[in-house]
Amino acid sequence: MRVAFGLKARTGRAALVAVAGDVREPQLIERSQIQLLPDGAFAPYHAAEGLAPEDARERAAAALIALKRARRGRLT
Repeated sequence: MRVAFGLKARTGRAALVAVAGDVREPQLIERSQIQLLPDGAFAPYHAAEGLAPEDARERAAAALIALKRARRGRLT
């Protein structure tokens, strides 16, 4: 059986979709969200824009948490 999956980065999480079968009759195997940040944390994508460097560093701390968790393989 052939299986394909896709991931789409979202703010603080990733969407996962997996399908199996053939092109004519694909079957949805899994559709879920992978949490990248701890509860209550937010991704700083645009939140640090225009802030003073010290304030921007504090906002970017959430991105570092996600990176460390991903490197350890513990996303949930």
